[in-house]
Amino acid sequence: VDGNAKDSEDYSALGTEEEIGNGDKAIIEAFTTGKMTLSKVEYNKEWGWLISEYVPIKDGSGKIVAFLEGDYSVDEYIEEFQKQRTNLLVAGIISGLFIVIVMYMFIATILKPIKRVKEHAENMANYDFRESKDSIKYNNDEIGSILKAFEKTREKLKYMIENIKEMSKGVQTSTGEFKRAAGEI
Repeated sequence: VDGNAKDSEDYSALGTEEEIGNGDKAIIEAFTTGKMTLSKVEYNKEWGWLISEYVPIKDGSGKIVAFLEGDYSVDEYIEEFQKQRTNLLVAGIISGLFIVIVMYMFIATILKPIKRVKEHAENMANYDFRESKDSIKYNNDEIGSILKAFEKTREKLKYMIENIKEMSKGVQTSTGEFKRAAGEI
């Protein structure tokens, strides 16, 4: 049964023989296998997106004598697919932005203590052994361990420098006394 109007040039009356073209692989597959096949989804200017089904009709001996063809519109599925594709694209962009923000925050939390270590090292290189405001807060990770080691080093160097200053005052006092004693002789 043809769905075209009887006066249409595309109308095929029941029992009309048609040429099977090379372009429709699904009907050829149905003919060679003897089983129902589906075509690829194809776009037709007149009917939109279609998928065709071919069912072989066999006589009593099993010989294929005809085909039942049905064309189904898949326009609504194509539209839904395009909506879902758009939704997935938007969700992907939002997810990508979220991942970038989380990674930025993660990297920032790693870089902040590394900058503190750098500042401690620069201060000690410039003979600045004052306690840093943020040296009290340590993370329980490798960077925190490095900061603790820098703090111990800072304290020991500060103590050593204070001892050297005290000893140099003693040496200056002794030198002054030595000069006085030498001047009296």
